[in-house]
Amino acid sequence: MVVRIVSVFGLLAGAAFAAFLTGCPGSVPGVATCGLGSCSGCCTALGACVPLERLSPLTCGSGGEVCQPCQAGTSCKAGACLAEQPCEQTCASGCCDTSGTCLDKSACQSSQCKAVAPVMVDDSGKWTGHTAALAVDAAGQAHIAYTRQADDQSPDALYIASGDGSGFKLGTIDAGPDVGTGVQITVDSKGALHLVYYDREHFNLKYAWGAPGTTFQTRTLDQTQFSGLFSAIAVDKNDVVHVAYNDSSGNKQKLRYAWGNATAFTFHTIEADGGGGQPSIAVASDGKVHISYTRTLDWPEEQPNPNEQVRYAVGSGATFTHQAIDTSNSSGYSALALDSQGKPHIIFYREQAVPSDRRCRTNGNATGCLNASILPKGLFYAAVDGVNVTLDVVDDEGFVGGSPNLVVGEGDTLFMTYDHYELRQTRFASGVTPPFDKVVVSAQGQRVFRNALARGPKGGLHIVYYDLDKDALFYTVRCP
Repeated sequence: MVVRIVSVFGLLAGAAFAAFLTGCPGSVPGVATCGLGSCSGCCTALGACVPLERLSPLTCGSGGEVCQPCQAGTSCKAGACLAEQPCEQTCASGCCDTSGTCLDKSACQSSQCKAVAPVMVDDSGKWTGHTAALAVDAAGQAHIAYTRQADDQSPDALYIASGDGSGFKLGTIDAGPDVGTGVQITVDSKGALHLVYYDREHFNLKYAWGAPGTTFQTRTLDQTQFSGLFSAIAVDKNDVVHVAYNDSSGNKQKLRYAWGNATAFTFHTIEADGGGGQPSIAVASDGKVHISYTRTLDWPEEQPNPNEQVRYAVGSGATFTHQAIDTSNSSGYSALALDSQGKPHIIFYREQAVPSDRRCRTNGNATGCLNASILPKGLFYAAVDGVNVTLDVVDDEGFVGGSPNLVVGEGDTLFMTYDHYELRQTRFASGVTPPFDKVVVSAQGQRVFRNALARGPKGGLHIVYYDLDKDALFYTVRCP
């Protein structure tokens, strides 16, 4: 008898618990069962209510009707089996994650970006990746242009690696010999890659273009000897190619500018009095071209105190204006990027001008350096507003700031990478305005230098760098 009482109580308790879970009456004997008008969703064969918020393709219906499974290719929406549509077609106000769920716009960037821990891209040959450049296409594929030697006695050749971190497809851009120094790369709206680099065999600037996985076309862009040791490249919204580069022929360096396409370029000298070193270029939506570069007044550099300044030029065609960004006479290696309003932001490396400076010891002659003043050194940030320039220190912790790279993200957040030469680190800094947050990107224990940075379509920050100990090229992705 006790057993029967327990059994009946168990049934009643189980039924009541089921009713609590379903949110519907009718599971307890003597109480009205699930049916039309008594359930917001559908009723199972056992009389349990499945509310609208708990419907699935296996149990679909509304208003208390009997639950029915949906056919293949349809899903249950508000109690009705409807044909499925890709998330991209219905998610106009947000973005779709990898499962096809529509996310609110505020969550898109962090949810879509996929971080990638440092992975080796290529370790064949010698000095693999000691010069590298990076671009990311609209599909999120990274394209890395880099130099590599077959052995210690071989000259450089230029290679390409394309992939997403899970694997890379390797190819050759220019077999040389002795090409690829200072390579820079960009991608146009159709996914084609465009590159500029120095040809040490012929001492001039070369240009290459092609689609990933195909044979690249190459040509000499400027046949003037000693032109193009430093260069930068960008494409505008119409896929016109823009190139800034230095011309070291003669007694003065010159900043040269070329624009056009694979078959025809137009050339213009922007600054003839010492300009052109280490340029960085970007093109705004209004067609204006923005360039940061180094001006060296004493050329060649064997002269004591070559008087280097970071400068900025803006214009189009044959009409440019230019101005000084840093007048310390000890700065160089800059990077430039434009924000959503077309405003330029520049970072640059500044050396410390002291008597022990490397240039002051040329040929054992320190004349002209004995009175050199001690200046702040490291990586600097310049906010440019017309002719007004505001400077801030990004990082001054030791011998830091080489190989600077800069991109702009959501909300005009600035992201930058740079090298710490003494510690052999690739560092990362970010922020909307100074002071900037700083972290080390390269893996612990790696001794690295010469990095490159690009921003992907999902907000990911793609970074490559050269590992000195492994003699290999590495790739990583950070999510903001």
